[in-house]
Amino acid sequence: MGKQLMWICLTIDEGNREEIVSLCRKHMEGLDLSGRFLDFPLHVSLKRSFYSDAFEKVKKDLCGYMGSVPSFEVKEVSLQRVGDMLWIRVCDEELMRIHERIDRLLKERYDIEIDMFDRNYLPHITLFRDEKKDRLDAMYERLQKEWKDRTIRFASFYIGSKMNDNEFFKLSGESGLIPYNEDERRGQIMKIIETTVGSKRNTQIPVTIVEAQEKKKLLLCIHGFKANRTEDGRFLTVAKKLAEKGICSIMMGFPGCDVSKEDFINYTLKNCISDIDACYTYMKENYDFSSDDVGMIGYSMGGRLTSLYIADHPEISCIGLWAAAVYDGFGMEDGFLGVSSKELFRQCEEKGYVDFHNGFDDTDIRLAKELIEDMASCKPSVGLSNYTGCAIVVHGDEDVTVPYATAETAYELLSKARERKLCTVHEADHGFGQWNERPELSKQLTDDTIAFFERCFVC
Repeated sequence: MGKQLMWICLTIDEGNREEIVSLCRKHMEGLDLSGRFLDFPLHVSLKRSFYSDAFEKVKKDLCGYMGSVPSFEVKEVSLQRVGDMLWIRVCDEELMRIHERIDRLLKERYDIEIDMFDRNYLPHITLFRDEKKDRLDAMYERLQKEWKDRTIRFASFYIGSKMNDNEFFKLSGESGLIPYNEDERRGQIMKIIETTVGSKRNTQIPVTIVEAQEKKKLLLCIHGFKANRTEDGRFLTVAKKLAEKGICSIMMGFPGCDVSKEDFINYTLKNCISDIDACYTYMKENYDFSSDDVGMIGYSMGGRLTSLYIADHPEISCIGLWAAAVYDGFGMEDGFLGVSSKELFRQCEEKGYVDFHNGFDDTDIRLAKELIEDMASCKPSVGLSNYTGCAIVVHGDEDVTVPYATAETAYELLSKARERKLCTVHEADHGFGQWNERPELSKQLTDDTIAFFERCFVC
């Protein structure tokens, strides 16, 4: 019969579904949204749709593998606008483990590829998709007002196939596989925790902690401008691998980014550094590390923050700079993401903020006057030129957001580093393949970083 398209998902409790669907339909009035996804069972995808010529065998294996998992609740949920989608972002350690188990089973038994979706897994429930931006924005605003303190209850695993006319088969406890010993081993080596840390502004910073069993050292992961705290899972890829060597990692969501409940107007370099301080302190107070050495990885604006932070923290002995915006001030282009410094300061003087369209996620936001002033005055070159630890600089040679020459400058500034390395990801833009379905580019990014940190930081 040939290969058939298959999928695996986890549905939410029926009462929970009705509550969410009713809320959505109430607020759809007058917005001309199709709501077609509300007609299907609300679910989290656990594996990118894949092809297999062994539906019954895959089904049997998955039934034995997943059927014994009980229903569970997740409280760390939030609404998010992503591109042409409105979804419920679900943050849960158990869900991440379930996804990893499915990935490994299908890869090892059926050689089904672990693609970018799986490596950078961000569990979510789609509410609306392929809708006009202004309508989605309006829907998001309406739902957000009633979304506080919600819980998602997951009920059943299902597997579906085109071969079976899109029918879903519930995964119950049929005879099948005993969970891998590898799963038990991984559970002993690491633990993924989704929680919050209090900021100095009396707000809550959303964080992901990858907790190693043997807690040797700490790694701080710093995301970029308007990005999510795991950088679409790539920080997690590095953190999980290093956890096997005793490295604990923390990823934090800055004001107005990720699932932060703060307005983006609070996104300033000073506030970001303050939040790094708060998370750093939290980890030191709650974990007994055997070494004072600390590592740090920063992506884009996160690289800028990393370069500023190391100037005051000599204990940071290994850094990774991913497409890092480490030029002093506004750099040679004398602007920020396509807007000239002259225009930025003009708006600051007239309004006290800057109206800005963020092309990364197609949203309109306001930039704080303090952010513009921070950007203009800060000098990442100071931290880099005095840094004596180990540093890896990874940059795409087709990056037009932060040109490749910035990486070359950073490498030159790191002349005092104990060890330095410049890795060029050929054909990569600022997203390292994330924006144009080139997963091998992100894989090179994470592989190079892991290898460097294992050699220079783990020991």
